[in-house]
Amino acid sequence: FVLILIPWWQGSLYSIGEIPSTLVFINAIFLFSKFRKLSIALFCLSIVYGKFLMLVPFVGFYLAILYSEKKLQNLLKDLSVFLLTMVPWLTLAHFKYENGNLFDYLIDQFYFITNHQASGVQNNPDGFFENLIVTINSSEFTSWSIYEKIRITLIPLIFIMIILRNKENINNRFGNITVPITFAITFIYLWFWILNSTKWIRHTQHFTIIVLVSILYLLSANLVNKKIDFFILISLFTFFIDNNKN
Repeated sequence: FVLILIPWWQGSLYSIGEIPSTLVFINAIFLFSKFRKLSIALFCLSIVYGKFLMLVPFVGFYLAILYSEKKLQNLLKDLSVFLLTMVPWLTLAHFKYENGNLFDYLIDQFYFITNHQASGVQNNPDGFFENLIVTINSSEFTSWSIYEKIRITLIPLIFIMIILRNKENINNRFGNITVPITFAITFIYLWFWILNSTKWIRHTQHFTIIVLVSILYLLSANLVNKKIDFFILISLFTFFIDNNKN
């Protein structure tokens, strides 16, 4: 049901990486409290074996976890699981990378990411707000339908408001994930609007899929008490059904 609500048909080929990696990522969030090691391994799979862009929401999620726990021991354990999960891929890169060994692979990946036009790493001499306005006006945003603009701008913010209002129920069922998932969405949301110079709509899947799957989980687990919140979450789905029809 959630997959057919992602109307990015014009870029379906490019979604082969985005959709699976984000689905793995969001399930890792909901598994984190009870199956921490498995969750960390899934985070690594979504980033290293999926899309490296998933590192952005992961940083937001894990920083919130570190702040709430304040335990160095947990950090070291999580890091060891994350690195261990990377070993097969790094081993393959070391022996099979056509331009050298593992060190060459890591260097090339670093320059590929930082030099990519969508990364937002490049310096810009213009002022922040001037550059932001120019970037938005010269990007795909101007060709989006009203439904697409609502999905990308308002719905993630509305979802964050709803889960914070139902924080106690969510945390009691899935552990302390309400604030971390809020940080995960916020980090990738701000990256897209502030740093991403291309505004390719497929990059929004990294937070819209998180929102869609989370809504489905919260509704199926009956964790939303207020009728108005339940109605709003159901209504958010309607904005993903079609691009052109009322």
